[in-house]
Order: sequence, then C-alpha cells, then structure tokens
Amino acid sequence: MTPLRTPRLVPLLAAYPVFVTAASILSLVAPQRGGPLGLGQVFAPQILVPVLLLLPVAIVSSSRALRLGVVIALVVGLLRFGPGLVSLPPSPAASGEVIVRVTSWNLEAGAPAASALVERLRASDADVVALQELTPEHAAAILADPAVTARFPHRALAPQPESAGFGLLSRLPIESSTNDVNPVVQTLVLELPNRDLTIVNAHPFPPRYRVWDVLPLLFTYDPSRRDADILRIREPVDRAIAAGLPVLVVGDYNLTDREPAFEDLSRGLWDAHEEVGFGTGGTWRPSRLEFLPMGVLRIDHFLGGPGTRPLEVREDCTPRGSDHCILLGEAAIAGG
Repeated sequence: MTPLRTPRLVPLLAAYPVFVTAASILSLVAPQRGGPLGLGQVFAPQILVPVLLLLPVAIVSSSRALRLGVVIALVVGLLRFGPGLVSLPPSPAASGEVIVRVTSWNLEAGAPAASALVERLRASDADVVALQELTPEHAAAILADPAVTARFPHRALAPQPESAGFGLLSRLPIESSTNDVNPVVQTLVLELPNRDLTIVNAHPFPPRYRVWDVLPLLFTYDPSRRDADILRIREPVDRAIAAGLPVLVVGDYNLTDREPAFEDLSRGLWDAHEEVGFGTGGTWRPSRLEFLPMGVLRIDHFLGGPGTRPLEVREDCTPRGSDHCILLGEAAIAGG
C-alpha cells in the first residue's frame, strides 16, 4: 500500500490528537469549572471521536507524527474513559437487605404527552419514581388515573408551569417531605420494613452558556450558580449520613462526572453507573436528536450513601417527547 502523502494537510491533522491529549492531561491535573476548558471537559468523549476517525488516515499516512499522536490520544482516552464502560456484576441482595427500585425522569416541562407519562407509570415496576420538570397538567393526569394512584398510593407532587416542578411517587409510605425551589430539591423520608430511607430528588439549573455574535469561536461557560446549588443539595444528604440513615440521590443534575462539581455532589457516595453500569450511561441528547437510541451526556445520576449499594442501573431512551432518557436503578438497603 502506498503511504498517503498530503504534506500540507498532515501537520494540521497531527495537531488535533496532540491537542486532545494535552487537554485530557490538563483536565486531570488541573480541572476547570468554567470557560472553554470547563466546557471541553463536558464534551471530552465527543472531542475524542475525531481521533478515532483519524485512525485509518494515520495507518496509510507516511507521517510518524500523525501515527504517534493518534496512538497516544487513543491510549489516554481509553485509560480515561474505558473503565466506566464496563462494570463487574454486583453480588445479589443478602438476607436482611431490602431492594428498592428507583426510576428518575426529566419530563422537559411537559413535553411528553400526559397520556404517555401515565402509560409509563402504569407499566412501571418501580418502588419510587422521581420526576423533574413536572407541570400541573402532568400532575393532574397522574392524580386522575386510578391505575397509577393504586400502584403508587403515596405521592409528593410539587408541579410548576415551567422547569422548576418536581415530584415523587412511591409504593412505600412517605413519612416526611420537604420541597425547595432555590435550588430545586425535594427531600423525602420513606418507611422501609426495617428502617427509614432518605431520598433526595434534585434538579439544579444548567450552567450559563453564551456564544458571542461577533466572534462565534468565542463563548462563555459559567457553571457557578449550578455549582453553588450542588453544595446546597448536599446539605440534606450530609444530614442523613450524619444521622446514620441510608440515602439515595437521584435526579437531573445538569452535571457530567468529568466536572469538578461532580466530586462535590458524589463525595462519600457511590455512583451506580461507575459501580454496576455499562456503556456510556448517556441520559440526555438535544431535542433534534431524540431519535437516537442513547443519550449524548450523562447528566442524570443515581447515587447512594453508606448502608446502601447499587445492584443495577440502566437507561431507557425509547420514549419520545423528552430530551432525557429514563434512568432506572436498583439498590440494596441494609437493615437497621
């Protein structure tokens, strides 16, 4: 095979994997919360995709720099993202543990038809369903359906006309429920056969993002409000842990696991996707790409504290109407 010779193009192509490698190392050594580098951390796996496309070009190219750059970038990418793609199966629930099935779904401010939501709830085998961006129309449809109310006799719904609504449906008795909208967080205590369980259902608003009209390549990415909300959302989580209570954390956090704020959220907690998940775990895709069978970013999370452990987590991206996939998980809760 004759090596590909494109002397003017090859240096440009070789520069891209070098850039990707440098950005990956920088994000690990000195992660950024905002700005272009902060946004680059959000889309780090997507930025790596062109390197894969360059692989066949590097194979047929005579440029050692291109070959070496592609190989190094792919190795760094594999080391960085590979472990999160496959997990070992967990041990089954032990005697004395209670299995709790959890579903979390962002309804995109009422975008899915109310009838579709009700149909999903009728067929659900979850013990707990956490909803974000719950509208009055959807809440009314839930309360008006006898099959849904029979399946989930305990409810704590706080709908809002736009994106600040939320709610929780439960087969388990709800002992207490507190709601807040700054940030959007719902804290509930559920009654298990052997002890109480705290559920935190939250939805901090997304970072501010702006592209400058004059120079489209310049933009601002400011997650400071979201990051501050994350710290406030941690308060009920920390209170439950300090009291020795098991806690599960679910919801749409508008936050990927590659951002510094994820450490603020998940400190001392397990991440179900990292522990028992498979694939990318993507839960969100742009509305124009709702036909995709997977999410582009993993921003919906299922986390848990001491006294709990994950058994399963998966995504259902078949529903149409919302830009979020449904997140389904199981956790084992130790006896008190």
